[in-house]
Amino acid sequence: MNKFDEIIKLTESKGYNPIVGNIRIKQQQWLNWFRGDVNGFHTFNMKINGIETEFHRLTMNMPKKICEDYHSLIWNDKCQIKIDNVETKKMVDDVLEDNSFEVEFGSMMELAFGVGMGYMIEYLEDSVTKIDFINFENAIPLRFDNTKVTALLTMNYYKMEKQHITHLVYQYMEDDAYCVEHEVYVSNKEDKLGRKDNSKLMLITGKKVNKEKFIFKVSKPFFQVIRPNIKNHFDINSPYSVSIYATMLDYFVACDTLLDALDGDTETNKTRIIVDGALLKTKVITNDATGELQYINYFDKNDKTMLALPFKDSETDQKAIEFFSGVYQHDKIEIGLNAILRYIGFRAGLGKNYYSFQDGNVYQNETNVISTNADTYKSKKKHEQVIKQVIKDLVISILELEKIAGRYSGDASTENIEIIFDDSIVIDDEAIDTKYKELNASGMLASWRVVSRILKISETEAKEIVAEAEEASVAKQAAFVKAYDNDDDE
Repeated sequence: MNKFDEIIKLTESKGYNPIVGNIRIKQQQWLNWFRGDVNGFHTFNMKINGIETEFHRLTMNMPKKICEDYHSLIWNDKCQIKIDNVETKKMVDDVLEDNSFEVEFGSMMELAFGVGMGYMIEYLEDSVTKIDFINFENAIPLRFDNTKVTALLTMNYYKMEKQHITHLVYQYMEDDAYCVEHEVYVSNKEDKLGRKDNSKLMLITGKKVNKEKFIFKVSKPFFQVIRPNIKNHFDINSPYSVSIYATMLDYFVACDTLLDALDGDTETNKTRIIVDGALLKTKVITNDATGELQYINYFDKNDKTMLALPFKDSETDQKAIEFFSGVYQHDKIEIGLNAILRYIGFRAGLGKNYYSFQDGNVYQNETNVISTNADTYKSKKKHEQVIKQVIKDLVISILELEKIAGRYSGDASTENIEIIFDDSIVIDDEAIDTKYKELNASGMLASWRVVSRILKISETEAKEIVAEAEEASVAKQAAFVKAYDNDDDE
């Protein structure tokens, strides 16, 4: 039994029922894709001429790209935490700035979207409000209310004086109060939990600790769970959230296989110069001017374009120098790459045209977020529901801690707190197009302006299209009149 299994057993002995199952195996798998280094796929062994050789497959790192894009869409420098009370807002802003919130929260959100869950924990250190950002490897949810985590265990590991120390912190709601309980275990082995020894708590914190359990009379715990708003499809009864790309791993395999094939196509089909190995040998010549012997090489034996072979002119008709140029398949591979990138964008909730591959790079179609009906916009708003509550709970925790420290005297539950997300990239094209048509119908807007707007073409092109349509309309009307006049004559 390893240390983690011992910790699980310990929590069960305390009356908790941590739901672990295979979720941590899945989280580690998602983390490997987030890093772009999946053992057995990106690094693998193959036998070449009977010799086992290690190979590395290229990666486009689309899992992390998806998480980065959701970070940019949901929480960027245009987002705001609005608090009506000016003094309260400044107090919160100061705490967030001191804890590098803008940078740290964005990074944790990226990782949480990749592995399913991440955590923020608030506490006082020397009467200063601190925010810790914890990943899934250092935390275990112990109790849930539906999908809401009501009890959390965090784990920190240290090595001091050849001893391995594990610091466990239980955080839970009990009888309308928030409790924080510390336990320290010491072992001579890294993979074992060892014996309980809370005297080491002072050694870890660097200061004397008077008690091991702290109780706060607050309505919410001083921790929040960052996660994407996605239902766990592996276990529909599990309260754990899953990676935003949990259903897309096969697509990433296809994507990176094609990217590696593109690189292989370049390497395999590049021009080769086959020369007789004898030509790469050093030659001795006599300098006609000085009579001295000189040693020269006609070819650079380190040139990768050149391949030397031992020719025997007497047995073959092989020329001393041959040029070979391969046939590239770049176009076909790029078509495949663009197709799989469309699938990836679609499955990630970003729309079918969010990503494209051009000139060896992945490009993002920013204009995909143009309408409130766009897939990207709908996905953005869905995940914002979770992130909004996370940030609001964070603000309340900060105010409660500031109140304990004596810097805040208000009631956090009555503060008007609003989380404002950035919708500046969203343009409701459908509504604007309808308005353009109405203005044209009323004679207040030229037809070519409507065409230019809807088709997103230049004014010159729009005028040409409208002119052609008008000419066709005039011709059709003339033909009708002529036909009517002929019928009249009869």
